[in-house]
Amino acid sequence: MFLTVSCAQSVPVTVVPELTYEHIAPVSLNVASFEVLDEYQPSLALPYVEHTLTTPLYTAVARMAQKAFFAKESPDQNYTLRLIIKEASIRLDTEHKVNKLSQLFGDQAFKKYHGRIHMYLEVIDTDGTVIGSGNSVVTRNLKMPEHYSLMQRNKMFFLMSEDMTRDLHQALDKLMKQKFSILLG
Repeated sequence: MFLTVSCAQSVPVTVVPELTYEHIAPVSLNVASFEVLDEYQPSLALPYVEHTLTTPLYTAVARMAQKAFFAKESPDQNYTLRLIIKEASIRLDTEHKVNKLSQLFGDQAFKKYHGRIHMYLEVIDTDGTVIGSGNSVVTRNLKMPEHYSLMQRNKMFFLMSEDMTRDLHQALDKLMKQKFSILLG
């Protein structure tokens, strides 16, 4: 009679959390309404990868904007503040060439990614006329070793998205104070 014994070790699973922005204290606006519009159309193909994230970058940007501001909806206000997502992309740098000689000496192969968020802000009166506008653009670059597992890549993209949306939040806050301070409540 033979007895076979084996030890199994479970693989640790790391779950990347969703970007919810519950920690953001919303800014009250003296406007009748506040809207977030997503005009960005992701290509859903390489070299763009933002759609593969646990929370796609365009979804994270919309969530952050919705958490960051709210309309007081006072009856004496006639303006609408509209935030328009023009771009929320992460692109693989396909032009990046790996130096094979440097790999022989222990350098790792890596991939480069470029993230870009472009948000357009406009204030509209009751007639639909834009009476004020501004732009905010945030960029980040990421260099990631090619040997990273799917979980490691997801975590790196999560951190990149978190950093980019934090930068965007700060940029929008600054833009509001510079150009639209009269609307801040």
